[in-house]
Amino acid sequence: MTVLTRWDPFREFTTLQDRMNRLFRDNYGEGQEALSTSTFAPPVDVYEDEHNVTLKIEVPGIDEKDIDVQIENNLLTVHGERKFE
Repeated sequence: MTVLTRWDPFREFTTLQDRMNRLFRDNYGEGQEALSTSTFAPPVDVYEDEHNVTLKIEVPGIDEKDIDVQIENNLLTVHGERKFE
C-alpha cells in the first residue's frame, strides 16, 4: 500500500521558526522581566604565554569598577552588573 503525503514547501520554515522560538524562550525566558534578569555570556578572547593567561572580555555598558573577578578551585568567575538609569 502506498501512502501519499502532500508536500508543503513552508513546513521546513515553520519547523525552523518553532526551533528559533524555543531557543530564545529557553535562553531568555518570556516577557520583559526575563530580559532584565537574564544571564549574558559576552565574547571572550583568551591569550596565553609561558607565565600568564589573559582574557579580553567585551562588556559594553559595564564600568570596570562594576566587574568582580574571582578564582576559586581553579574556576574563574567574572560577574558584572549593567546599571540602567
